[in-house]
Amino acid sequence: MQLSKKVGRIYREYRSGRNKGGIESNRRQRKVMEWWNKMVFPVRRVWFSVSARVKARKNGAGLLKLHDDIQTCGYEDVQIMWEMLRRTESTLMSRHSKRKNWSFWRNVG
Repeated sequence: MQLSKKVGRIYREYRSGRNKGGIESNRRQRKVMEWWNKMVFPVRRVWFSVSARVKARKNGAGLLKLHDDIQTCGYEDVQIMWEMLRRTESTLMSRHSKRKNWSFWRNVG
């Protein structure tokens, strides 16, 4: 029997409360559960964090696609609204960076 099938069987027995092998089986189950907690759960946590980062990057590409769609759009009012949003965002970003630099020098000097 493959190791993964053994682990799965022992894990299912552990979860269901069935105990077929007495004390030796309990020891084996404890070892498997220790291994399970030590190895599988940290790997799962890493997998979730990596997948969350990949999803976040994909969402950024959606804004680029939207920008391209707006640029190819024939309606002038849509392009004007996009320009207004872009200008507002750029002014907010420039204000934020100026404040950040100013507070840095204020704290140093």
